[in-house]
Amino acid sequence: MAVMALAFLGPEGSAAQRWTVIVALFAYILFAGIGIQAVVWLIGPEIVPLSVRGPATSLATVTLWGVDLLIAVTALTAIQAIGRSGTFIVYALMNVACIAFVAAKVPETRGKSLESIERAL
Repeated sequence: MAVMALAFLGPEGSAAQRWTVIVALFAYILFAGIGIQAVVWLIGPEIVPLSVRGPATSLATVTLWGVDLLIAVTALTAIQAIGRSGTFIVYALMNVACIAFVAAKVPETRGKSLESIERAL
């Protein structure tokens, strides 16, 4: 997101700007898929007790899709209000906040059984 913000500061409509935005967008989708998406789709069901796993996973999914929808609905308004670079800087800061939250609050589950995770939490 920060790279996209910087790209939009450059010359309007240049080939370099277009390719930078395209590559940065693909990189964002890749890293979001292996980052925050993995927390919701993989780690979430692992750390939630079996008795509430279904409803909790559903709530996590609805929350993720709701936030995605909120970003999609407000993106054009944000671009008009604070410009393309400003919008993507805000998105980059949101990503940094997500990374900090995951690093601080999401427990490591590598090499642990679901039963041992449930007992620990």
